[in-house]
Amino acid sequence: MKAVDTSALVEFLLNTERFAAASDYFDDELIATDLVVPESLNALRKIALRHPRTARRVDRSVEVLGQLPIDFVPLQALTDEIWRMRGTVTPYDAAHVAVARAAGCALLTADARLARSVPDGTSIILV
Repeated sequence: MKAVDTSALVEFLLNTERFAAASDYFDDELIATDLVVPESLNALRKIALRHPRTARRVDRSVEVLGQLPIDFVPLQALTDEIWRMRGTVTPYDAAHVAVARAAGCALLTADARLARSVPDGTSIILV
């Protein structure tokens, strides 16, 4: 099992070169905060608005997002853990880290800044 954050999930959805280079990491069961859905939709929306010629590809990515077999974790039980990380990462990023910690697995991310900022003890896979 691996946790996945929004940045890595968007790479997967768009089947980017970054994803292709790290696709083996996505062969495992995925777990994520339920925040990845609106965050991914927001990222895809921005891409579609900036690059209208990609609309069909982005629309297909939205369809795939709705069908992915991701185990979604509600965040209320992780509130304290998220808050403890407030000095190093945003609550949004801390939510992804907290899910990985709670599941005892690595976090897949395409966010190099997050990978550098995560507190010790969390396994990070930068895609």
